[in-house]
Amino acid sequence: MFEPSKNRLVEAIRAEDAERLIIADGLRWGTRPVPSLVSLGIAQSTRGYEPMQISHYKAAWFRSEGWPEPTWPLHLKEGEVYDKELLRKNRIQPWKALENKGSGVHVGEWGAYNRTPHSVALAWMKDCLDLWKEAGWGWAMWNFRG
Repeated sequence: MFEPSKNRLVEAIRAEDAERLIIADGLRWGTRPVPSLVSLGIAQSTRGYEPMQISHYKAAWFRSEGWPEPTWPLHLKEGEVYDKELLRKNRIQPWKALENKGSGVHVGEWGAYNRTPHSVALAWMKDCLDLWKEAGWGWAMWNFRG
């Protein structure tokens, strides 16, 4: 539970508009929910960039040099595969647990850099969209023009 001084921002927003939707980012760039915010009655925002080997392939601002060209499902170490079910486990289930405590969830941004092979980006995006639709979450795409 937050101390009253920690609620000041939410209280100030509610004083202006009691019905205003407030969305806070999750921790670690939106990858982890923050259960302690549930008591504030606000929603939380996750991201859709996992696995980074697909979303950030050859991105100049990200340390991606040396990554092999991605596939979807993504084959990692010998025998390890990152697929729709691993996305469900890593990116959906923790946020559904938060939602079950009363918090709304939104995918605040997602997308793939324009160097990711188009067919790979589309296959990965289809699985992400399927999972978010199944979860009942809205989303916002990063850099629509790519």
